Amino acid sequence: MKRIPEKPLMEGTFQVKSYSDANFSRSDKEYVLRLEEFLASKKKLPSQDDLLVDLGCGPGNITELLAERWPKTRVVGIDGSQMMLAEALRRERRLDLENLEYVNLFLSAEMVQASDLFLKANIVVSNSLLHHFPYPSSFWKVLKSIAEPLSLVFHRDLRRPDSFEQMLSLQKKHLPIAPEILISDYMASLQASFTVEEVREQLKNEELSKLQVVEVDDRYIDIFGEL
Repeated sequence: MKRIPEKPLMEGTFQVKSYSDANFSRSDKEYVLRLEEFLASKKKLPSQDDLLVDLGCGPGNITELLAERWPKTRVVGIDGSQMMLAEALRRERRLDLENLEYVNLFLSAEMVQASDLFLKANIVVSNSLLHHFPYPSSFWKVLKSIAEPLSLVFHRDLRRPDSFEQMLSLQKKHLPIAPEILISDYMASLQASFTVEEVREQLKNEELSKLQVVEVDDRYIDIFGEL
């Protein structure tokens, strides 16, 4: 199935509310558990000396879990959508997590390099962000701009199905009942995502081939390692 890029930012009021209200707790917790396993494999326990950055954090559902899991570590969520971050900040006030903060920043290498809002990160993560970039090289350039040398990185994204029929099957399996906008966005995200082979080619082009790329269940790709 041919890749069809989707919009990089989610700004619609109904769209933001739908994502904020949706229950992704199971997949979010699985993501954090997989991240924890990866860090453990590197003998890395996040501490007060670390900066963990969550790229494309959206309404902050995973960012919150990271801050709760490692309360002594500075956790920064970054997103280009002001409306998504407004929702994240609303949730942050309710949780009162002292180690959690958010930055509104359009994710391009130029914007990151021009920003003095935070120091270089030594742990950089993202969930379902790569496919939002029309040109994936932009994502990897952002990563290299934010992460300091020898940083640990962990990124999860959808992987593109082989056919429309397979895409429809994934939607019926994983999102059978949801607001129409979520189903539409899910289908668009699947079409905009990459295959394992495409991601490996991207990493080769960006001189990041030492990062590992693996398939996870029937719909995800995990990309992880040390820069």
